[in-house]
Amino acid sequence: MNIASRGSGKPYTTCQMIKHYEKHKIIKDGIEYKLRTHLISPTIQANEIYQSLDSLDMKKGAHDDYRDSLLLNIIDDIKMYIYMHAHTNTQTYIHVRRSNLRSNPRVRPTV
Repeated sequence: MNIASRGSGKPYTTCQMIKHYEKHKIIKDGIEYKLRTHLISPTIQANEIYQSLDSLDMKKGAHDDYRDSLLLNIIDDIKMYIYMHAHTNTQTYIHVRRSNLRSNPRVRPTV
């Protein structure tokens, strides 16, 4: 969230912060997370700098009008992404463990 007076460079500082994460990635516990930007700003159309963001889908993630329901939908979307990402990683781990068990019968399951 970026709140400041008019003319202070809010779009520029916001984009610089997001570009930092686009360049350096978000990694936790060895897992890289996809960066998706959701932007709610009444000046989206007036600031072309937002179009330089790789992680912002201007059709799905850019909104020029704030509503509580919009914010709740964005939060639900993020929760679903986290759930699906965690579920995918768990399934991959189980698949790898099973592959290890088949290739080395002396390995005991820990899951």
